[in-house]
Amino acid sequence: MKSQIILSAEEMKRIYPLFQGWSDSFLNKLNEKGISYLIERYQSLIDELKSGYELDISEYLNDISIRTATHTILPVLDLHNQQTLWKLISAMDAEAKPYLRERSESESYREEFNDDHPKSVLWWEHMLPKDFK
Repeated sequence: MKSQIILSAEEMKRIYPLFQGWSDSFLNKLNEKGISYLIERYQSLIDELKSGYELDISEYLNDISIRTATHTILPVLDLHNQQTLWKLISAMDAEAKPYLRERSESESYREEFNDDHPKSVLWWEHMLPKDFK
């Protein structure tokens, strides 16, 4: 899927502070490619899920954080970009969900992926690849 979202300089100024504490590599790619980077990374993860996710849990948690990034930026976008991104991400979520399963209570791997986040909103934080053991 190709992102058709072009960010204004003002939107980029509002987005960048949201990711303080994220890796420099992520911030550089986000600055360089904008939302296209997030879309490409999420699609790459979906493709990996479809073919059988083979990496370990720490890699998966890092990979799925890209979905959190797309959620994080929605409120600071203008209305057109919000709607465009929401439509695109919703379609990608539907593509990903058949390859995910709900994690059990014993599968809590890091603090920020906890039950304080509602499953209905941040559903991906409560999921693992179906073939993940």
